[in-house]
Amino acid sequence: MWDDGELRFAFSCGPRSRKARNLGANPQVVVMVDGTAESVSVEGAAAVVTGDDRAAVWVRRYLTKYQPMFPQLTAEFVHQNLIVEVQPARAFGIIEREEEFSTRATRWVFPSTGAPGDPPP
Repeated sequence: MWDDGELRFAFSCGPRSRKARNLGANPQVVVMVDGTAESVSVEGAAAVVTGDDRAAVWVRRYLTKYQPMFPQLTAEFVHQNLIVEVQPARAFGIIEREEEFSTRATRWVFPSTGAPGDPPP
């Protein structure tokens, strides 16, 4: 889940999942959203959110977005999983249509706003 105001995103995973173990060993992540002709990849550092206040921010965002589609979703359920926050460093966008390929690739560099998992300044 992306937050435009903080320029961060978060996801959840099971506390004993392979994903959680991999992130514990190496917090560097790449997330890619791929369409048939347009794609975006974001590189950054991930950290498990440990503070109750910070976790509550993401849980509220998650419920606001997904509870209308899944009314049975509760904050207690979301809190059972790890909330992982990503501080993006770079993003790349590519359009793969032949007529636009050489003119539409782009790169963004994000300002550092602190460690992932910590509230931004």
